[in-house]
Amino acid sequence: MSYWIFVIKDTPEEFAKRMQIRKWPIFKKTQNRRNLRTGDKIIFYKAGANGKKFLGKALIASELEQVDQFTYSLKLSEIEVWEKPVELANVLNDLDFISDKLYWGRYFQGGVRSLSEKDYSTIVSKSTPNFTVSDRQV
Repeated sequence: MSYWIFVIKDTPEEFAKRMQIRKWPIFKKTQNRRNLRTGDKIIFYKAGANGKKFLGKALIASELEQVDQFTYSLKLSEIEVWEKPVELANVLNDLDFISDKLYWGRYFQGGVRSLSEKDYSTIVSKSTPNFTVSDRQV
């Protein structure tokens, strides 16, 4: 099992839509695309304006499915959106995958970033669950 950060810069509405349909788009040139596997654990990170925060977690529930020439998609399960997102500033100094704390932004480039189990646990331990998106909801 591997641990990942899925980065989103889109609107809160786009994130909510992805959670509702339980799918995440992965583009042809997305970093780490070929390493994603069913059962891997992911954390969602909001970048950009009004970002710098972790939004929730989920499991990858399918292998990559090709949507078109440039886009793939992954099904998600066990989705948990956090009532209070975990602000990056509150965990930055505890995250080993960010070695240069001054220029942390580059560690979220590429759409999908690898994460250690320790860093995954650090982020999740600071979360406050809001709701879980049922696998039966569509």
